[in-house]
Amino acid sequence: MLAAHRLLVVAVVVSLGLVPGRALAADAAAQKAAVFGTPTANLRAGASVEQAIKLTLKEGDPVAVEKLEGEWYLVTAADGQKGYIHKNLLKFAASSPW
Repeated sequence: MLAAHRLLVVAVVVSLGLVPGRALAADAAAQKAAVFGTPTANLRAGASVEQAIKLTLKEGDPVAVEKLEGEWYLVTAADGQKGYIHKNLLKFAASSPW
């Protein structure tokens, strides 16, 4: 039973694209999301609060999500800048695999 449970968990994690550092499938590229649950969110140069802030986004600002790296999403802001936002600060569109 435990082995079946582990297999199910692995299947869900892989199918949802939750494998850290793994890019989204080509057909799921640039998943739409928006800053959510905070008045502002920092777009950072790397996946850490210690990385430089490239841009400050406002709640509701749209981003295109490319991949998950640990606790951070690599995203592209509306102005084309790429950077990282913590996963707790985004809300995905209804069609998102996450």
